[in-house]
Amino acid sequence: MEDIDQYLSKENQEYLLKNCYYDHSFKKHTLQEIERMIRRINAQLMDLNEDRILIRAELSSKIDKLKDLRHKILVDSYNEKLAKLSPDQRALDDWDRF
Repeated sequence: MEDIDQYLSKENQEYLLKNCYYDHSFKKHTLQEIERMIRRINAQLMDLNEDRILIRAELSSKIDKLKDLRHKILVDSYNEKLAKLSPDQRALDDWDRF
């Protein structure tokens, strides 16, 4: 579950969105990892007893957050952040890749 929480942290989501925007192989790998995590959580949900309501709710919440992250990656929501930058800042946004 640690890797899931790591993906869902705000700082890491910003990093993931930026790198997925600029690097399509990273994007593909990240989307595959998100799908793997969703499948793993779904398997855990299937194994849980019905009376474990709090745990089921927490796991369901993680699935929803992972799906939201997946959607943000698929629609390149990093564009929204770039749109807020000045043209000079935008030109330097991907500077760390050189």
